[in-house]
Amino acid sequence: MMNNGRESFADRGAELGIEPPPGGTFLPNTIHNIHCARSSRCAVSADFDGDGRLDIVTNNFNDAPYYFHNEFPKKNYIAFRLRGVRSNRDAVGAIVRIQQGDEIMLRQAQAAGGYLSHSSKTLHFGLGDQASVDRVEIVWPSGLRQVLDNPAVNRLNDVTEPE
Repeated sequence: MMNNGRESFADRGAELGIEPPPGGTFLPNTIHNIHCARSSRCAVSADFDGDGRLDIVTNNFNDAPYYFHNEFPKKNYIAFRLRGVRSNRDAVGAIVRIQQGDEIMLRQAQAAGGYLSHSSKTLHFGLGDQASVDRVEIVWPSGLRQVLDNPAVNRLNDVTEPE
């Protein structure tokens, strides 16, 4: 499902080569002469190759995992890897707010993911054609608020909680 940017999504799986899945819709073996549909059990997203675009890996029931390498045209992004000092080391619970003009985007560092999976702890924000952000505010689990004015975009920003 692709975000249309207007609080709606479009199914573009077939157009983008994701559906049907690699190897076809059904597994090669049958159970009691019944075709078994391929079934994914989890999915994780991360920038596996460091190009600023999120890729996806899915684990499949009785089948090999799929790696969907993101080959869409590059757009602007900003990403944060947080390290707690007063808070927990992984900054679980920290909230990052990005402000671009009147728009605000928010991500929270989490310790859990989906069934048998966990996406990257890096907080990734897609910026589209916006080449900068006005302000970043991090609310650490300790309650400390940290503001970053005009942080670098199109890179992973390592941020350590102030002591």
